[in-house]
Amino acid sequence: SPSLVTGTVAFNLDPLGVAGEERMVQVLAQVGLARLSSSTDLQEAGLSAAEAQCLGLARALLRVRDDSIVLIDEVGARTDEAVLRTITDCIMALPRSVTIMAIMHQVVGKFDRVVELAAGRICSDNLV
Repeated sequence: SPSLVTGTVAFNLDPLGVAGEERMVQVLAQVGLARLSSSTDLQEAGLSAAEAQCLGLARALLRVRDDSIVLIDEVGARTDEAVLRTITDCIMALPRSVTIMAIMHQVVGKFDRVVELAAGRICSDNLV
């Protein structure tokens, strides 16, 4: 689960206040949360577990730069197929210059390399 704090969507997305309203609206729409505004209070929003995952992803997307490393841990957990597709589309739309390290029980999307672990050991390592 993403770490969300009491306060507004804007505070959860951009606690330092550097992103700007337009960019926050853009990433909220990108992750399927266009119904929220930056001034929405999270306690009043009544987010589902899947929506909370999407908000956490929006926070990460807001900070991505061309040379970023993005670490993703079970971002698709507790989501339905539609939300998983939205999350996958967001991740796959990142620039190729961004390094993505994703921990997933089910591989979604197309990655350059997939390492599969079982019982703490590498059981396959495939460059795609």
